[in-house]
Amino acid sequence: MNIPLALAVVEVRFPESAPLTDDQVANLKKSLNGRFPIYKHEIRNGFTSTVNYELGTVANSPIVEVLHHFLARSLQTGATLTSKSLVVETTDYKSWLELKKMFVETLGAVNDIVHLDGYQRVGCRYIDEFRLEGADDWASIISPGLVAPSWNAGPQSTKLEAQMFQAIYSTDTVGITSTLRFGQMSGPPVIGSSDYLVRTNLPGESTFFLLDTDCAWQLPQGLPVPPVSIQEISQLSEQLHDLISSAFLMVTTSKFQTSIEAASMK
Repeated sequence: MNIPLALAVVEVRFPESAPLTDDQVANLKKSLNGRFPIYKHEIRNGFTSTVNYELGTVANSPIVEVLHHFLARSLQTGATLTSKSLVVETTDYKSWLELKKMFVETLGAVNDIVHLDGYQRVGCRYIDEFRLEGADDWASIISPGLVAPSWNAGPQSTKLEAQMFQAIYSTDTVGITSTLRFGQMSGPPVIGSSDYLVRTNLPGESTFFLLDTDCAWQLPQGLPVPPVSIQEISQLSEQLHDLISSAFLMVTTSKFQTSIEAASMK
């Protein structure tokens, strides 16, 4: 049984800080060396657009983003720090406890050195790619009603190429929302490899069912920016992960869940 999780991400966004000095980068490399001994520096060029509705014009301004990547030797797990965010992600997911520990420890190291001004968003995102095995069909994996129906068009043959839905949910906790994107797709995997994060044993082009669960807490408009609290951010990430787990149970069948549990115990 192939575990379907292709990518797991935990992120925190904060008010923009000054560019890292060489000393700060050196101290971060030293602090994160036990877990992330590989360092890569990236400069990403882009632009931002400003629309003048009165004149009907659009002005494009170039922007330069500096990214500091701290990677495990496998290159399958890493942390990326910018002036506005910290992202910890992995294509080699072991457990939520391990991912959260990695995120909390990395955030603590960053805050000790950079002294962040606060936090404005905490996000947790899991991307699953379900593929059939052997004689399985979607009814053995995905809950009824979520897969597009077969379409018998009479003399014309049809083949489903893509099916994608998006659903956005609010919660009882102010500021927390969940976005589910799901559907059957055909083609290459959604999550591949890059210079800064590798996915090993990439599947070839095939038919698969995508579940992209993106949960986040966003600071409500008008509220003051809270100071960084590792404990509070950790608790928020736990709430977000609980939503992701609930979404997985909602989308998949009990038979598939049992098979995943059995595979994880081997």
